[in-house]
Amino acid sequence: MEKDIIINNSNTHYYEQGSAKEQPIIILHGLRGDHGSLIKFGQMFEDYRVIIPDLPGHGKSDEIASHTMENYSDWLIELIKALNLKQVIVVGHSLGANIGMVAVKKDQGKNIVKLLSFVLYPKYHNSGINRGVKTLYKIGKKIPERISKKLLQSLPISYITLRTMVSSKDKNHIKWIIRDGHRAAQNVSPKVVIDILEDLGTNNMIDYADPSVPQMFVITSEDKFSHNDEIKKISASVKGELVEIDQMGHLAPLEDPQRLMDEIGEWIKLDSSKSRKSA
Repeated sequence: MEKDIIINNSNTHYYEQGSAKEQPIIILHGLRGDHGSLIKFGQMFEDYRVIIPDLPGHGKSDEIASHTMENYSDWLIELIKALNLKQVIVVGHSLGANIGMVAVKKDQGKNIVKLLSFVLYPKYHNSGINRGVKTLYKIGKKIPERISKKLLQSLPISYITLRTMVSSKDKNHIKWIIRDGHRAAQNVSPKVVIDILEDLGTNNMIDYADPSVPQMFVITSEDKFSHNDEIKKISASVKGELVEIDQMGHLAPLEDPQRLMDEIGEWIKLDSSKSRKSA
């Protein structure tokens, strides 16, 4: 079921399944995504109340003044309060994982009791892909907004960015991921992406590492955007659980949600005290 709620005078759109009596899981999508891409993954969390919001400036959610990790984490905490959620498990993919980490440090276990991070973006690293994306949006910032939007929301740009995130050999599945990602990107303005890229470029996520709740970090062998060695350092600093998955790329929840669930399912089911002791 799709719903809307007002957070700090701005509309947040979200998908929800399950009963209000069940433990809540909030799943946060990545940059230029929306809730729609993660519904199949969310449906695998049986016996939970699953909430998948469109991040501010994505999908059907309103933009906010500035799309930074600090502002996104404040929004997440306010969303939890507005929905009157307790004992929340946050599952973040890419940008969503960054937001979850910042929120955990602010929340200190009051309402968020676990954090699961897929392919966290730990800090800017000067790889060819990162340089290319950053340069593209720098150009977009300098040209007229109408032209910038047309360029950055074009199918070729969606194809280039999304194709590099996928390791699947299934051509039909690849086409679906690109088509779905392109659909979601149409609702994200260049300003939102520029805000986020500029913020990511100035942050080192190890500064937000906080062991107040149990955490699991999932990294993939074919991920060209994150930096697995840095994620391992962050995981070690919070005594987190680390899972490494071979032959999977940056879009793990879309590529093979069942395989992902097979890796994380038991940890999700552990209560917080037990998973804290095992970390």
